[in-house]
Amino acid sequence: MTRPDLIEHTVATTPAAPVRAPGTTFSVTDTDAECRGGGLGAVDDPLLPVAGRSEERGRHAAGREPGGAGLAAGASHSGTVTVTIPAATPLNNYVLLACADDLSTVVETNEGNNSLAASGSATVTVTRPDLLEDTVSTRRRPRRAGTTFSVTDTARNAGAVASGLSTTRYYLSLDGVKNAGDTLLVGTRAVPGLAAGRPARGRSR
Repeated sequence: MTRPDLIEHTVATTPAAPVRAPGTTFSVTDTDAECRGGGLGAVDDPLLPVAGRSEERGRHAAGREPGGAGLAAGASHSGTVTVTIPAATPLNNYVLLACADDLSTVVETNEGNNSLAASGSATVTVTRPDLLEDTVSTRRRPRRAGTTFSVTDTARNAGAVASGLSTTRYYLSLDGVKNAGDTLLVGTRAVPGLAAGRPARGRSR
């Protein structure tokens, strides 16, 4: 009597090298769980980043849940799943692995060949936006306490992924470096979500 042997044939991401923030998604397509030597029951094949082994499971394109059907000897199954990067994932470059029968529900002839890295050694870059101020200006003249003046500034997302909504606030500083001793001014500017590398210029009074 022979046992099945589950392997991964192909793994690819969409896009080819995702750059994503924690908590966001991307798609993975794999051809998985070929059975050599004998039939088997249900197959479980979660897809996960190599670091942290975060088992983000999803439904295949055909609509079945992983683990919902068996494979005959020599058969294979392809599917696409949307995976979510956990919010606590450290920022880094990762290799994506697809792991057939990762929960070891099938007894196999070889338990050590179930994983395969994404094709072309494509990396998944987990990163965040980076908001900074490019310019800030105001008219130079003496001001009395309790009066107002206008400020024009340009905020920019220097990161590799889009940012959400944010708020720019303004301070009076003696040394040009923000610290606890600075005076927060009354008046803010709402900044919309910014694509990677995109500036947003505005004025606050």
